[in-house]
Amino acid sequence: MLIKSHLVRPSDYMQACFFGSERNEDLPVYAVIHDTAGRSATSTANYIATSGRKVSYHLIVGRDGTIIQQVPLNYVAYHAGVSQHPAKPWLKALNRCSIGIALDNPGELSRTNPYECAAWFGEKFLIGEVVKAERNGRKSWHLPYTQKQLATLEMLIQLIDQEYDLSGVLSHHEIAPSRKVDPAPTLDPVIAALSAQVEDHSEGFEFGERAIVSALGGLNLRREPHIKSDVIEVLPINAGLTVEPPVYPSGYVFVATDEGQSGYVHSNYLQGA
Repeated sequence: MLIKSHLVRPSDYMQACFFGSERNEDLPVYAVIHDTAGRSATSTANYIATSGRKVSYHLIVGRDGTIIQQVPLNYVAYHAGVSQHPAKPWLKALNRCSIGIALDNPGELSRTNPYECAAWFGEKFLIGEVVKAERNGRKSWHLPYTQKQLATLEMLIQLIDQEYDLSGVLSHHEIAPSRKVDPAPTLDPVIAALSAQVEDHSEGFEFGERAIVSALGGLNLRREPHIKSDVIEVLPINAGLTVEPPVYPSGYVFVATDEGQSGYVHSNYLQGA
């Protein structure tokens, strides 16, 4: 998986009916995670591509882990609505500085009887297929996310972080708590872990002479120590590197591969060998 010309590859591209202009590159970039609350990834994508309603995601992750892209990653999608950063209340209207990723999931379910739950559109699920969750004292029922979805989500966050230098990962609920409950509370620890993963760790990074690549999707080796520099090659996970401090203010550091190629990589995705 890679990002080229602001498109995730491989993915199916189905352009949204409505999306905005290019994102302001002077603002920090966040990933915001949603449920589709639809029947399937394809039905949600079709609705966004044809509906007159002003809503769109950048990416939809199907239950089989496949991806549908609907807005280029450098453009504004209409996924966050009225919103603000939970820890930075001055940062509002997060559509302008975020990438919206929706997981194919019917959303919060209604308990219809002791044996079943139902989605808002009528599909029913046996009680053994769903999980009960709690957030802030409020209990709810949800269809679990699949392992393939979670693996794709993790890889997407790593790739997007390498390409656009994410400042964090947030849930739809976090940025609009008075009106949104998605994604399910079961995903809260995953989102917190992903957010911690993309935070800047360069100040505390202790370099030895050797390091290995820790990014699942591979790590971009760039010609210059900044995110907009040309990519020389993508280094695979566990590739061995020789590291030459210091860490630049951008978080990048100069490295050489065992094959003799040299360039700059982001220090967040290195571990001591």
